[in-house]
Amino acid sequence: MSRSPLVAVIDSGIGGIPYLEVARALLPKHHFLYIADTRHFPYGERTPAEVQAILHELVSNTIREFAPDLIVIACNTASVVGLTDLRRQFECSFVGVVPAVKPAAMLAGGDPFAVLATDRTVEDPYLARLIREFAPDAQVSLVAAGGLVEAIESNVREMDEARVRKALGSAIRELREE
Repeated sequence: MSRSPLVAVIDSGIGGIPYLEVARALLPKHHFLYIADTRHFPYGERTPAEVQAILHELVSNTIREFAPDLIVIACNTASVVGLTDLRRQFECSFVGVVPAVKPAAMLAGGDPFAVLATDRTVEDPYLARLIREFAPDAQVSLVAAGGLVEAIESNVREMDEARVRKALGSAIRELREE
């Protein structure tokens, strides 16, 4: 008897739960495993080599223990820094999440737009490649907004407007100055 497909969702914390919820709704016959790596949280403050080593260990253990059919890397930083290497090192299928440069460029229609992300994501060459590919002529402001990560992780289910404004305060001020 065959088992239902297993999807493992890996994140540095609980911020990837919305991805899990959408995937569960879209794939009701699949089983899901959510791995919140709170031991190494936050990834955005780590070097690329550290993030890659963490991901290699997490993915190795996940494959050995659970043999998932698909692994979702539900973290921008982890996807930007590690997805290429994970696909090269493991035979499992991977889906990552990266800053939404392509849809932002389409929606902006040539107007300037901003990408708010962790320090690591903003600094990574992967994001620069996304911008060159999907928004080559656009003015794109990159803003490190690590405070938002902590706010989400502290209580993802209760992110009201006041908490979002507080978490994004310095990022918004930086954008206004530009």
